[in-house]
Amino acid sequence: MPEDLSVTGFDNAALAARNGITTVSQDFGEMAKMALNMIFYQLANPALINNCSGVSHIRSVLWERWSTAPAKESEAH
Repeated sequence: MPEDLSVTGFDNAALAARNGITTVSQDFGEMAKMALNMIFYQLANPALINNCSGVSHIRSVLWERWSTAPAKESEAH
């Protein structure tokens, strides 16, 4: 399949792993911790609720399996 079309999943679900689908996984504990910290910050600073424009980074892992391949070079040069 990856010769014509690459398929990826999200959350590294067991079904994807059993079927050889490339996926990305995230640390859900870290996501929950960051979300709670944002909520507590906004509760403590209600005047800033509409001014939240920060960026958060959460570690992720790419699980490469057989469902993906490098892109082919275009024949329309």
